[in-house]
Amino acid sequence: MEQRCVIHFLFLKNFKGKQIHAELMEVYGPNAYSYESVKYWVKQFKLGRTDVNDEDRTGRPQELAFVPLVDHIIEKDPYVSSRQIGKMLQITHNTVIKILTENLGREYRHLRWVPHCLNQLQKHNRVVKAKIILDILKEARESNFKGILTGDESWFVFTQTPTHQWIVRGEIPDEIEEPSRFQKKVMVTIFVTPDGKYFIDFLPKGQKYTADYFCQNIIPGLEDLAFPNGRINERKWLLHFDNSPIHKAKLTIDNLDNSDFDLIPHPAYSPDIALMDFGLFGTIKEKMGVYQYDDENELKNAIIEILDSFGKDFFEKLFLTWEERLKICISTNGEYVQ
Repeated sequence: MEQRCVIHFLFLKNFKGKQIHAELMEVYGPNAYSYESVKYWVKQFKLGRTDVNDEDRTGRPQELAFVPLVDHIIEKDPYVSSRQIGKMLQITHNTVIKILTENLGREYRHLRWVPHCLNQLQKHNRVVKAKIILDILKEARESNFKGILTGDESWFVFTQTPTHQWIVRGEIPDEIEEPSRFQKKVMVTIFVTPDGKYFIDFLPKGQKYTADYFCQNIIPGLEDLAFPNGRINERKWLLHFDNSPIHKAKLTIDNLDNSDFDLIPHPAYSPDIALMDFGLFGTIKEKMGVYQYDDENELKNAIIEILDSFGKDFFEKLFLTWEERLKICISTNGEYVQ
């Protein structure tokens, strides 16, 4: 307790963490607080804390011992995910989140995406189509979500750079450079069902992702997924994707008109209510973490391994979360869902 008072005093005199630690070492010798503990208390005082006593906690006391360890990890790598921290320290994900948000005053902020500035007409369109999608999902849920597919495509790079950062509340997250267009990457198309079945396609090297490719390779794959034994007196499946040019190309629409699918509409500028954007792709990339693959097959196998690790419950919850986000969009008159 005495050393905490000293740290607070020196902090108020604008001493830096290393200077404070040096002063403690000079006075207390081997009994001085570690540099990590000094940094923790300096950060607490920066956040406005003035009481040097231990705070009352309802959680297990031993969990508090992990606070400086978690703080040390994000000081070294502010882009690390909470799940990765949990694995490093062998503690639960919920404990990590509690330490980061309650003890360290941190929040996890996205570094890149800037929402489109919606006008009133676009907000109105979001509400109208969100209601349509929500009604479809509610009806599908009554039949255990049978007969519905949603999907999209996304680039997966061979070297993944951070996309999120743990920052002290109120601070501005770092800016990071956009990857070069010459960076090695592969286009991955994934469509999923609520019971965990999926279709995945990796765009071959040198092949352009066009409407023709989508019609020749993706749609037949979706038909095989929906009707593995062929369509025999079964109703059409419902198919959802966003408004990318390839999805809305005349060739694509014409092919789908003659397919076994009925399209679910999606509003423009709305990745926040597209399941693949707010849920699946981000989750896969988070589980992959910051990585580097030299071989394309390694990257492909890593993606498939993660997809296979998701159980039926994961996908059911993802579809239920989709419903909740649609409700929020409707209740806020078309504003973006955070």
